[in-house]
Amino acid sequence: MSIFLRRWPALAWGGLGSAIIILALAWLVPVPLFQEGPPQGPGEGLAPLPLLPQATVTGEIRADEPGLSRVKVQAATYARRNTCTLEAELLQGGRVLATKKLNCSWFPDLDWVEIPFYLTDSNLDPGTYTVRFTSPDSDPLNAVAVMGLAGQGVLLRPVYRTGSIPLWNWLWRFRTDYGRLLLALMIFLACGGLASGVGAEVRRIGRNEKSR
Repeated sequence: MSIFLRRWPALAWGGLGSAIIILALAWLVPVPLFQEGPPQGPGEGLAPLPLLPQATVTGEIRADEPGLSRVKVQAATYARRNTCTLEAELLQGGRVLATKKLNCSWFPDLDWVEIPFYLTDSNLDPGTYTVRFTSPDSDPLNAVAVMGLAGQGVLLRPVYRTGSIPLWNWLWRFRTDYGRLLLALMIFLACGGLASGVGAEVRRIGRNEKSR
């Protein structure tokens, strides 16, 4: 092995080493898994509740399982690409547990928007929580709304952290296209490194035969 280390060029070991490192990271890096709960809140007569300056809209959400990490809310953009900011707070008993600020420019109109209060883990117990929405930098021509019913709250959906799996398994379960690209990259690096090393050996043998 030490002979090959001295003979093979750095490019060969760089390709092989990169393929091994990528494979190891894909197996060692954990990716959290999340599970959505059913929608909660007003079921009929929903209307946009605009988040104008000085306006605060709240809704209650009941976590039936531990690990509440994210909350989904239906947003209305009025068919605009708004540049205002949505500020959301997760509270329990009047105490702020987590906050999140989102730029509204990517919000889909009349569709679910996920608010990741906890990106990875959450130690929240089952119970009732309050979500408070504001948008201090909005104006009548640059504002979004959340779907709900005035006096009855906002339509919300809980998202729970259920565990984690290696990145490699996550890719092949949820994003097969990316998994194939990663596999192709590893094969390309490994084959390229191996070809470079074998080529160096072939050239060395050829030089030795000519010198005889």
